[in-house]
Amino acid sequence: MKNYIGVPDGMTERLENFLNIRNTTSFNFSSLEPSVIVGRKGSGKSFTMRKFAEAAHGKAERFVVARETIPPELDGMIKFTAEMPTASRTNTWQKIWDFAIHVSVVTFVLFDDNFSSRFIKDKKQGLDHLFSDYSDCLMGLKTPCRVYSAVQAILRQFQDYESFLEFYRSSECTNFLNTVGKLSSELPTICIYLDALDEELRKAPSLIIDITRALFYVCFNFVCGGEWPPD
Repeated sequence: MKNYIGVPDGMTERLENFLNIRNTTSFNFSSLEPSVIVGRKGSGKSFTMRKFAEAAHGKAERFVVARETIPPELDGMIKFTAEMPTASRTNTWQKIWDFAIHVSVVTFVLFDDNFSSRFIKDKKQGLDHLFSDYSDCLMGLKTPCRVYSAVQAILRQFQDYESFLEFYRSSECTNFLNTVGKLSSELPTICIYLDALDEELRKAPSLIIDITRALFYVCFNFVCGGEWPPD
């Protein structure tokens, strides 16, 4: 079940093939089922996300990352995106978001004392050793880093999108992503809540729409467990 409220801006993405429509009163906020909440500005997406986060905080088997509300710095996103071919902009940002989410998960596993003491106390040394070979992937991060902050680190780390893509396609990055994917099945549920970039749309609508669409696709990829968008 993929949750949905409001009139979706994403109907062009054929959401009706993937969504069972519910209103907010029927949500099971304690559910562990991954959810993508879609709706126009003001339809209650952020409020619903807060309700999910509040419910998750009460579950001992879950680790809740604080809800993201401050997006990456706009000028940095524009500069990084401006040279991308328009036709491949969304696809490139899918890779950026995907990498940022994986990096964020690892930083909480390795550097968050609360996570360590609750879930991996006896495994911490082994995990430190496992990821010691991926220092370039972690971009020098030594503290827990939420997804938007991980994107900001990517924008600082790489000179332009081409250098990022070269790294993303490298064997080191591929092995890193595969390692995180395998590890995730052994970890407790990590709850990540990403609020939309609504407030940035009016400042650079064309670029931000492509960047937001990419995040939308990546979130659905995690939810559906497959490649998104569909053929």
